[in-house]
Amino acid sequence: MTVDPMERSYAQAEIVLVEPEPVSAESVMRVLERAGYPRLIQITGPEQMRRYVQTADPDLLVVDVDGPAFDGPGLVAEVIARVAPERFLPILALGSPDPAVGRRSLSAGAKDYVTKPVDPEELRLRVHSLLDTRFVYVRLREARNIMEGLVRRRSSEVRQAQQETLELLSRVAELRDDATGEHTKRVGRLSGMIAEELGLGRDQVWLISNAAPLHDLGKIAVTDKVLLKEGSLDTNEERAAMRHHAVLGAELLSGAQSDVLRMAREIAASHHEHWDGRGYPRGLRGEEIPLAARIVALADVFDALLHTRPYKPAWSAPAALAEIRQERALQFDPRVVDALFRIDRLVERVLSNLA
Repeated sequence: MTVDPMERSYAQAEIVLVEPEPVSAESVMRVLERAGYPRLIQITGPEQMRRYVQTADPDLLVVDVDGPAFDGPGLVAEVIARVAPERFLPILALGSPDPAVGRRSLSAGAKDYVTKPVDPEELRLRVHSLLDTRFVYVRLREARNIMEGLVRRRSSEVRQAQQETLELLSRVAELRDDATGEHTKRVGRLSGMIAEELGLGRDQVWLISNAAPLHDLGKIAVTDKVLLKEGSLDTNEERAAMRHHAVLGAELLSGAQSDVLRMAREIAASHHEHWDGRGYPRGLRGEEIPLAARIVALADVFDALLHTRPYKPAWSAPAALAEIRQERALQFDPRVVDALFRIDRLVERVLSNLA
C-alpha cells in the first residue's frame, strides 16, 4: 500500500537494516519492532543495497559499518552519492566504540552514530529523532511541489497561496531551533526594513522579507546534539556539522522556479559569508556575496544577539549594536550596517512588538 508522504506516521516508516550478521540483525530488528516500527527490511550486502536505493524511497537506513564483510563508511558515502539531495535519506551508523570509526562514518555522510553493543533505548531515541527530520523533509518537499504547481497555474490566488506556503516553510525552518518561529519572523521583518532603507524597490523588498525566514532551513538536518548544545561547539566535527547547514539549505531549495524561493536559496547558501572573506561555505568576500544574503546576515546576527539562544543569554540593545559596529567591514557590509544604524530606534520598536 502506498502511503501519502504528508500523512506518514512513525508506524508506517520504512526502515532498512544493512547487516550481514544474522545474530546482530535479529537483535536490532527485535528492538525496532518492539519500538513500534513494523515495516523493517533487512539487506545483507552492498550490491543488494545499491539496487535497493535506486528504486525505493525508504525513510531510514541503519548500517552496521564495523563488520568485516564490507567497508561500512565507504558504503555510506556511496549511498549518499547515489541519492538525490532533495530525497534526504538519513543514515544511522552502528559500530564499535572506536572514535575513529564514528568519525569516518559521520564524515562519509551518516547523520548519527550508535556504538555496539546497541543500547535499545538509545537506538529507539536516535531512530525517532532521525525520522522526525525525515518527515519534516518529506512534508517540506511536498509543500514546495504544491507551491510550484500553484505558481505554474498563474492564477489570481497564487500570491496569497505563495504567502501562506512561505509562512509554512518558515515554521518548518524553525521547528527544531526555535519552536515559536518568532526568530524567523523578526529576521524577515528586519531584513525588509534594511532593504527599504537601502532604497531597493518594492518588489525586491517583498522578496527579501519573505525569503529571509528560510535562511536556516538546512538546520533541520543538523543533529540535536549539535544544534541544541549549550555553550560553544568544541570539536571540528561539531563545527563542520553546523556549518554544513548552509549547503543543505541551498540544496533543499535547489530547482525552485519562483523568484522568492530562488532568492531563499541564494540567502541560505551565503548568509554566513563575511564581507572580509573569512566566512563559509565558499569564502566569498565583499560584493561577491549577494546583497540579499548580506542583509539577512546582519539581521540574523542582530536578532540572535538580542534574544536567548541555546548557546548564549540575551544581550542588551546597546551591547548588540556595539558588536555590530565593531564587525562593520569585517563580518558585515558597511553599507548594510549603516542602514541598520539609521533605523535602529524603529528596529527596536518593531522587534519588541514581534517578541
